[in-house]
Amino acid sequence: MLRESVFSLKPRGIGELLDLTFRIYRHRFALFASVGVLIATLNTAASVIMQLVIYSGDATLDPNIDPVRFMIAFYSVLPVFLAVYLLIYSTGAVIMFSVVRGVITGSEIPWREALAGGWKRIPSMLFTAILSWIAIAFGCVFCLLPGLAVAILFALAVPVAFLEHRSPFSALGRSVELIRKRGPQGMGSGNNAVRVVVIGLVTLVVWYALNVFASIPQAAAMYIGMSSRGMEMTPIGPSPLPMAWMLPLYFVGAIVQGLFIGITLIPWAVLYFDIRVRHEGLDMEEKIHHLGNQAQGGEGV
Repeated sequence: MLRESVFSLKPRGIGELLDLTFRIYRHRFALFASVGVLIATLNTAASVIMQLVIYSGDATLDPNIDPVRFMIAFYSVLPVFLAVYLLIYSTGAVIMFSVVRGVITGSEIPWREALAGGWKRIPSMLFTAILSWIAIAFGCVFCLLPGLAVAILFALAVPVAFLEHRSPFSALGRSVELIRKRGPQGMGSGNNAVRVVVIGLVTLVVWYALNVFASIPQAAAMYIGMSSRGMEMTPIGPSPLPMAWMLPLYFVGAIVQGLFIGITLIPWAVLYFDIRVRHEGLDMEEKIHHLGNQAQGGEGV
């Protein structure tokens, strides 16, 4: 099968978009896996540091621990952890979105060039992600459905912040604009909200299944520890195994999980390009741009 027919800009159905997601993932697996492992490892390190701060190095399991003090410590650290978590993801997303754009448009570049050309977009992507999370959380307070609606409308906000060089509020508005574009099938497969839900559910199920597989060694070790030792207090909280055993297990799990993180990011860039092709003629713009570059090259000969 020709490369153009596999990766080129053209309208696709839901099944084709999912197929394209996994084709791109396999096409640049080494890069996606490396970036994903780095993201997962850094997030695990941040999580361990957060637990160290919350438990303040307590070495004994205190059954009378003050729940108020614990909750204050937890909610004091949580915003910082979430910001670090989203910053790590935004940095990794710069490379992944650049790769997807390069594969689809036929202009692939090395990851170093992708990061060098896109690192200035990281703050905008970070604040876009933060605003999205706040809006979704606020919507979920009102009986979940408003939060789900907000999540659908903002599904493309972070890719837009990078791919279109937009500010956070502009990216949120542009995501809503793209998702609300309608195909001729109403609530069928041509409806972008429907496509967001289907693509999100499929990739979530695949990612969750792979994560369950990745957590088997850690779960087995914890089960054995619980059966033989019970719980003990470590500097990172109650654990069935000593910290010297749990930390390597955490990071081994993170490395395996990181291999699949690309699956959760690729489809949103793929869907973004598909909507642009369907409703805004992006494929024609790219062809005109390509022909213009060829003409300029011919004139200079």
